Amino acid sequence: MLYDKYLKLKEAKRDKLYLLKKGNFYVTYDMDSIIINNLFGYKVKIFKKYSMIGFPINSLEKVKDKLEESNIDYLVYNFKEEEILYNNEYEKNNYNQKLLLSHSTYSNRNAIIDNIIVKINTFDVETLKYIEYVINSIN
Repeated sequence: MLYDKYLKLKEAKRDKLYLLKKGNFYVTYDMDSIIINNLFGYKVKIFKKYSMIGFPINSLEKVKDKLEESNIDYLVYNFKEEEILYNNEYEKNNYNQKLLLSHSTYSNRNAIIDNIIVKINTFDVETLKYIEYVINSIN
């Protein structure tokens, strides 16, 4: 599955944005989708285990230009051919700064909550108990 490949790529470098080509679209997931939403306003789709954004292949140059302008490390991967199309890294990678900014300006409160729920649905019971403990200690 495409999401599994995304997770495998993300293991190598967490502060890099990954775009995966699927047919006539490029997609990205989770926190990377939040950054793309912030940069372009593309709609984030929320599923049970992940969030996702997709855009048509003819928008790739515009997306790459903006990522480069923002000094965000990124990798573009062709899922079908199993090949890296682009792999840009910067001396001063702004991925984490853009992620923080994206979270602070992400306007849809419900989408943020949905993204948290997506993540929570992947946790085991012990992790959920710990999160519950932390939340209860805030009040």
